[in-house]
Amino acid sequence: MKRWIVIFGIVVLAVVLGVAAVSYGGTAADPLISESYLEGTYQPELMSRIEGQIDTALEDVYESVLAQAGDLRPTSEDERDDAYYSDVFRDLRFKKGDEISGSLGAGFLLLAGSAQFRFDSGAVIDVSQGEEAASGAALLTDHRYMVAEDTRATVLITSDTAVLSVNGYYSTTLSSETDYNALADALKELGLFRGSDTPYGSGYALEEQPTRIQGLVMFLRLLGEEEAALACTEENPFVDTDPWCEPYLAYAYAKGYTNGTDLSRGIFSPSEPITAAQYLTFLLRALGYSDDGSEEADFTWDQALTAAFRFGVLTSEERKMLDSTTFTRAQMVYVSWFGLQARCKGTSGTTAMQQLIDSGAVTADAVARVQNSLNVSRL
Repeated sequence: MKRWIVIFGIVVLAVVLGVAAVSYGGTAADPLISESYLEGTYQPELMSRIEGQIDTALEDVYESVLAQAGDLRPTSEDERDDAYYSDVFRDLRFKKGDEISGSLGAGFLLLAGSAQFRFDSGAVIDVSQGEEAASGAALLTDHRYMVAEDTRATVLITSDTAVLSVNGYYSTTLSSETDYNALADALKELGLFRGSDTPYGSGYALEEQPTRIQGLVMFLRLLGEEEAALACTEENPFVDTDPWCEPYLAYAYAKGYTNGTDLSRGIFSPSEPITAAQYLTFLLRALGYSDDGSEEADFTWDQALTAAFRFGVLTSEERKMLDSTTFTRAQMVYVSWFGLQARCKGTSGTTAMQQLIDSGAVTADAVARVQNSLNVSRL
């Protein structure tokens, strides 16, 4: 399998020598190149041309391998049911424990999350670096990998969620781990969750930490008050925020939902990560629980996880998970969805989801449709 590396080395060497032979300067009258010209003009131009020709050469090698793979076809009925093909890189969302397998010519490109290779023999080429990737090695983000001949390679997803771009022939084996992607889809269908400006993976960015402003906007949606917030004409007291979020902050401040991180200086810190305790504070408020500092308050924000467990909003395993890991957008989606199924304070059984239906923020038919199609168990 080492011959792929040899081929790569020959391609690079040929390109370098070819460009150097063409580009080396000097004339019969002035055969010398000044140091300033060499360092300031000649070398940058040379490297730019080398890199361009290497990219072209690598693409030719890559396309030749794909051409060899063109005759591969699933041979049995079962394989036809399980196998997929894409002639371009296709961005797909996966969850922990999912396996994506491919043979000769299959390509993988990890865009978010973490994953590792598994194969018994053969080789997988890191085309971006021009070297082999070992079985058991972690995929590097934004590196393009290609499965070599006589190889059946599997990518195992090791993070809660991941975005993997795949092309060629591949098959998938899905795990029974928590499907945060499905929960994000469910909330998005109900208009309660929207993606970021991330250009892949539906824009969900579930692998990232949510920010304080994202947590606040999500909180207003869970209350069914986003439209009211967008229509707010109150003044935004915070000076460190972008124009798009000013109505949200003006509304949240006027309603007493937030005082920012330093109200005296007008600081909200919108881009800082929001912690699990801070987000659970928002969620508990949406369920009617108070943390206003009075004697009648139900909880304090720094004990929000304990309070959420006590009020039946979190299970013991969910509390343990949030206590021991960095809070991500995947977890924000998780606690939001199951928080909507929790009973509101002072009611005999009315859930936050039912309150959203009663307020007209979502329809009963849409909720029933999403709930019936969702099959995600709690921790």
